[in-house]
Amino acid sequence: MLTEFYEIQNIIASETPVEAERYLMSKIEFDERLIGIIGPRGTGKTTLIFQHYVRHYGDPSKFLYISGDNIRVLSSGLFNIAKEHVQYGGKVLCVDEVHRYPNWAQEIKNIYDSFPKLKIIISGSSSLHIRKLSVDLSRRLVFYHLHELSFREYLNFQYSINFPVYSIADITHNHVKIAAEISGKIRVLKFFKEYLEYGNFPFILEGKPSYKLKIIRIIDKVLYEDLPAVHPVKYSGIMNLKRLLNIIATSKPFQVNIEKMSRNLGISKEFLYRYLEYLCNAYLIQMVWYRQRGNAYRRKPAKLYFHNPNFLSALHLSESLKNYIRTIRESFFAHQLIQSNSIYVSKIADFEIKDQIHFEVGGKSKVCRNEKNLFYAIDDIEIGSGNKIPLYLFGFLY
Repeated sequence: MLTEFYEIQNIIASETPVEAERYLMSKIEFDERLIGIIGPRGTGKTTLIFQHYVRHYGDPSKFLYISGDNIRVLSSGLFNIAKEHVQYGGKVLCVDEVHRYPNWAQEIKNIYDSFPKLKIIISGSSSLHIRKLSVDLSRRLVFYHLHELSFREYLNFQYSINFPVYSIADITHNHVKIAAEISGKIRVLKFFKEYLEYGNFPFILEGKPSYKLKIIRIIDKVLYEDLPAVHPVKYSGIMNLKRLLNIIATSKPFQVNIEKMSRNLGISKEFLYRYLEYLCNAYLIQMVWYRQRGNAYRRKPAKLYFHNPNFLSALHLSESLKNYIRTIRESFFAHQLIQSNSIYVSKIADFEIKDQIHFEVGGKSKVCRNEKNLFYAIDDIEIGSGNKIPLYLFGFLY
């Protein structure tokens, strides 16, 4: 039974690039017995797993990779595969796209309890489904989240240019010095413009001509495969989800009006909230709220953006993005900040993060006020001054 899986594993391993690593590689504690790696489609979860395999194992009899939607895995059963792997000396079992396997949480729990020396890695692109069904594993499972490429990583992957990670404190207090060092080494504004259109996914290394079409395929796979696999979404619901994405794509930027959206789509507000949750947990959109107490407000976000700017770029394939530059800038800022900070819609600016620090996002003609804890993330400048910070610097947070 394992021979076929070994052959597939060797093919993937032989095609795995080992030069550049995602930021998450150094953060994962691979000695943990049960690890979960979740994140959007196309971010490199499988590549990350195989890089770890190639560098530390290289032997499929010790480290077995299988995919949860493989027909042979579905027919043989996870537990039976794990049992045979252990019998032949296996040390690690990796189940990719685990959310596509029926009743996966129960079988992973049985494997965990039955084979105490076996390490298990699971991965998937459906955050809500994995987290919801892993309740029984919560004391055992350590989650890691792999985001899309940051601007810093894009420079590394695409041009082999390495810069360090900077914190929000670094950027707000030392942005002039940091920007001078970066802009003194590269044509940073040129690269940043590229990134906003082409730089969020590692498959940019396969070339620009097919990049946006691959993003369209990601959207289609999420809508037609991932969501129906874990949620009761019918064909009519998928059409409404596509219409909802189109509404967000053509807004500059999107101010949420639940009642109007509900009328335009011809669905109830309850279904609309549910669809927004589906799209958010599938990493197609991101929602930002006002900072308030309690949980009721979480149902109604203040702003909606695509999960990263490249989605907007791909959906406007034959259209100039100049008309959507404000949306792209805010989408970039929210995406970079939301990965490592609690971010909210500000009542005095565009965004607010912890310690009541506020940020306004705009172009270089933006008029800046000098107020405490108010900063401006400004596009099209290499070096700022005072509370005026180059927007691209927020792409160095991870």
